[in-house]
Amino acid sequence: MAAPSASTPDSGACGLVAPAVKSVNILGITVSALPAKLALNCLKSVPVKTDDATKLVASLKAFTSWQSTLAWLKTPPSTYTMPATDVMGSLDAVAAGVTSGKYASEYDLQADVIRIFASAHDGHFGFRGDVFKAFAFRIPALLDVVSVSANGTEVPKLYQWSKLQNATAGSMPPAIVQINGEDAAKVFMRNQMVWGGSQDEDANWNSDVRTYANPTAFSYTAGSLTDLGEHATVTYDNGQTEVMDVMAIVKRGVNMTGIQTGTDFYNKFCNATAAAMAFNAAADPGTGSGPGGPPQPPPPVPPSIEGYPMPIIRDNAANQTSGYFLNGSGYDDVAVLSLLGFSSSDGVDQLTYLTNFQQVIRKFLAACKAANKKRLVIDLTNNGGGAVLGGYELYRQLFPGAPLNQSHNTRAAPSVVDVARTAYDHLDEWMSFDPSAPIPNDPAAIAKAQALYAFQSSSIIEDLTPGDLFTPAGVNMTTEDQILAPVSLHGDTFVAYEQLPLDEPDRLFNLTGTGNLMDPPPAVFDPANIVLLTDGQCASTCTLFSYLMIFGQKVKTVAVGGRPMPGPMQSIGGVEGAQIFYWDEISAIATATIALAPDLTGADPDLKTLDEGYAIFRSANPQQAGAVNGKNAFGPLDNQTPLQFLYQAANCRFFWTKDMVFNPDATWKRAVDATWTNPAQFCVEGSRVPLNMTTSGKTAVTFTRDMAVALGQ
Repeated sequence: MAAPSASTPDSGACGLVAPAVKSVNILGITVSALPAKLALNCLKSVPVKTDDATKLVASLKAFTSWQSTLAWLKTPPSTYTMPATDVMGSLDAVAAGVTSGKYASEYDLQADVIRIFASAHDGHFGFRGDVFKAFAFRIPALLDVVSVSANGTEVPKLYQWSKLQNATAGSMPPAIVQINGEDAAKVFMRNQMVWGGSQDEDANWNSDVRTYANPTAFSYTAGSLTDLGEHATVTYDNGQTEVMDVMAIVKRGVNMTGIQTGTDFYNKFCNATAAAMAFNAAADPGTGSGPGGPPQPPPPVPPSIEGYPMPIIRDNAANQTSGYFLNGSGYDDVAVLSLLGFSSSDGVDQLTYLTNFQQVIRKFLAACKAANKKRLVIDLTNNGGGAVLGGYELYRQLFPGAPLNQSHNTRAAPSVVDVARTAYDHLDEWMSFDPSAPIPNDPAAIAKAQALYAFQSSSIIEDLTPGDLFTPAGVNMTTEDQILAPVSLHGDTFVAYEQLPLDEPDRLFNLTGTGNLMDPPPAVFDPANIVLLTDGQCASTCTLFSYLMIFGQKVKTVAVGGRPMPGPMQSIGGVEGAQIFYWDEISAIATATIALAPDLTGADPDLKTLDEGYAIFRSANPQQAGAVNGKNAFGPLDNQTPLQFLYQAANCRFFWTKDMVFNPDATWKRAVDATWTNPAQFCVEGSRVPLNMTTSGKTAVTFTRDMAVALGQ
């Protein structure tokens, strides 16, 4: 795309925005928009306030110190396919640039910051600054791109979803071949290497294109917070050329009236004090207008999930889980379990979701047994993860009694250790704390009660204090010294390897095989008759489930889509960390630590920085300010390198066809054919990789893409 302008517009550039905003229709959606250049000129006129910028970078560094993968990102192993990045060093460079006057505008500064976070290619690690509250840039003609092969094995081309939908049977619309005079696929891939949220290039490609599992996807080439240029030229394979203006979308709820200068923009959108007041007001249950009448019943659950066929069973409102039986010669014994995620997409609370999920899986497997189904396709396309217990529950129902191998650890940053030791020192107090008990009207008593409640309600604290933590070998860790015993890995320091007590009974939710569910029915499917279908975007909980299947049961994997080139593709390309830590929770437990151990602030300045949480209030959305990957996940063959940095090729790969992008049933049948019917015919050239990491012995530790290519058939 066009390079951002280096010139700084006049200070009145923001005054031109409000009069230029118009309602426009983009792909059937009405939005407020203006020419991109006017919005960019406004952003480029927003001044840098040195003290604020210095404070922002210091706060970003304090939160980033909890990111578990920093050492491997800086010097990754050969099994990692993305470029190395020194996150902390890059933030230091931004701080130095602030001091030296390098940045002409707040936009330039914050654009560098979001590039640094994006360079980790980690879906658990992110921050978006407040200068990006107002605008987003769009190229309309590229917002609905699909990647389609003629037959599923030929290299695909790029098309527009809307034109593909309207094409007559047997015909194809013109394919996109160039963007601004460059090869279109190369433009997509270049932008994915900068902005892609996955640690795999093929997964990033798939996140940019639309399919039945992700019908609203759009690419970083078509939509960005940063400059996309003033105009875009799209060239098609029939010789047609389309020239269009790049647009700036005014985000919902943003009113630019009265914003005349860059300073006005800064005062309205980059105001940490105002953001903190709004954040605290939203968090205070005492504010608001009171009850709005009796609660309304939820709308009825539709019989099928949009874009999918009629299921034999589906979840209750979460819109994530559904089961199907295939029909037709060669498919009559096949069942399909579709999992768009392991949590609700519609605001259902986690316990309700898990309870319903457990019931749906149990009923689905019983229906499969009753119908004499022998083979199972588990569709994990566009599955970004969710509740960890959901992944483990599914595995336990598929393979009752199978061990839930886990091995996780957390980076032992000084502030992590201080929080952990303080929580341990007050363990009995916060574990027995009753938040409903009256609190004396005394500032010290209130602060202590808030601190105890913060520890009690924190999932992070559960991972840093004894009681419910076990070693990977299953030994209960009973002291804080056992947990904080330093582990040196890759030049960095971590707490001990740990696993959660998933086999222990729980008063709220028991996994199949524990508590009141000790006697589950036997497995319905043989591992050899199960295949995981992924598009590489499998992330977080999805990766934990998938690796249990791959390592524990030697289940086959088949990948769909990816870059337009032959060869293997990873089955798991999303973030492979074990747990996300949100910044608001980190800040809350830092505040609790200071309240209970105030002397620590002198020894650990990061604690005070985390307590203040300045970066939270300088984010585009303080309610979802930022996060880190808090826990590395390790496989059973390598406890030195997190799964995030290992390469695991799928056993086969095929490309999307026109029928498949709109029709899940066609995709599922291709997965059956590519796995069992005739892999030689239905797999992309060079993509058949018979070797799983689970079966490769020590070789698995250094399994690379080059190795996968060499093994391809």
